[in-house]
Parts: sequence; structure tokens; C-alpha cells
Amino acid sequence: MSALRETQQWLVGAILAKEEAPDVETHVTPSAKQTSRDRLHVYRHAYGARLLECLEDDYPVVFHALGRERAEEHCRAYVDAHPSTSFSLNVFGRHMSAFLKERGEPFAADLAALEWSVVEAIHAATLPAMAPDALAGIDPSDWANVALEAAPSLRLHAFDYPVNAYYQAFHNDEEPAVPAAEPSWVAVYRQDMKIWRMNLTQGMYALLAPLARGASLEEAFESDVGDAADVGAWFREWTAEGFFSGVTRR
Repeated sequence: MSALRETQQWLVGAILAKEEAPDVETHVTPSAKQTSRDRLHVYRHAYGARLLECLEDDYPVVFHALGRERAEEHCRAYVDAHPSTSFSLNVFGRHMSAFLKERGEPFAADLAALEWSVVEAIHAATLPAMAPDALAGIDPSDWANVALEAAPSLRLHAFDYPVNAYYQAFHNDEEPAVPAAEPSWVAVYRQDMKIWRMNLTQGMYALLAPLARGASLEEAFESDVGDAADVGAWFREWTAEGFFSGVTRR
């Protein structure tokens, strides 16, 4: 291994280590104004600060709900539990929802799941939307052999809290209070380079969720969508909004 490679590996380890490296002076020279340890501390501090900044950028509504002090406490713990392993910070915050749930923050966990879906929708691939009349020619007797391809940006959620209402209130520059638990269902998707969130009924979610997982039309329609459901209207809206990118046959 080259000397440069050894120095690079030492520097990464020294920046990421919880305790300051004992051999700093061996690898870092002092400057006219800073000691070797002071110079290394700049990088150690900047690395952690950048990761916290990244998490706040992905989860501004979670920060509002928890308050800055509590949010930063959770985020510092998250950085320790889930160190960055990618060259890109786009995926760094992907475990936040599960992490907050484990730490006894159920509302913030739901909120984080919603915010992360927005992040994923931004970076999702783009495919042409399914044609509006794509389902019209499929006979119901053939539904067992037909499935729909979910758009890459589509994310579906069944929440324990009405987090979409809280999210919207925050972006309306309101000061929402953390609500009581109440089931809610939400779709997040991208259309025309803009991110959208659609409130769903329980029946809508019951039908959409298996379709998004690749179930056949026959399997999906075995879901309980409610007696008064206008499924035709649902599909017209979902197709118009680009929920699906195509039809596949098995």
C-alpha cells in the first residue's frame, strides 16, 4: 500500500472516530496559528455538521415537530448508528423513520417516512405514463394474467397519524400542533417534475398497495375497498396522475 493511501485511510479513520486519534502529530503538521489537533478538529467538526445539515435538509418538518434541540439529539445519534457509506448524501437519511420509531417517536417516524418519500420521488427515474385507455381493452376474465407497473416515483403509506395534514400546514407557514393518533393513507408521486401528495381512503390504499407491489388485477380486486367505492373514478384519476407506467402480462 502506498504512503498516500495509508495517509488517506488514517485521515478517514481519524475524522470518523468517536475519540481523537492519539497519533495526530505524526500525520498532521501544525500551522502558524493552529496545532495539529486543532487542524484535525476542523475536519472532525465539519464532517458531523455537514451530516446534520443534510438530515435537516431532508427532514425540515420533523425538525419542526420535534423542536431543534430534540431533533439534533436524535440526528447525532443517527449519525453514530448509521454512518455514511456512500459517495452520495442523497441516501444518507433513508433509515430515519425506522430509527425514530425505535427511539419512541411514533409521530416523527410517520412524518419522516412521508418526507423521505418526497426525497425518493425527487430522485426517482422517469418513465412514460400508462396510456389513459390502457385498461379499457382488458376483459375482466383476463385480470389474473394482467398487472400494472407502478411509476418509479410512486410511494404509498398507511400511517398511524394524519401526517400529511401536518406537513401541509407547515409548508403553509402555519404552526401546527402534533395531532392525536388517527389512521391516514397517502400517495407520494412525481408528475411533470413536481412532487405531489394525495390523500387516500382506506379502500383506495387497499386496492393500490397490492397493485404497486406487482399483484395481478384479479388479486388486487380481492381487497376490501368499501361498498360505495367508485373504482372506475379512482383509476381514471390515478391514470391521469401518472401512478402507473404500463401494463404487463404474466
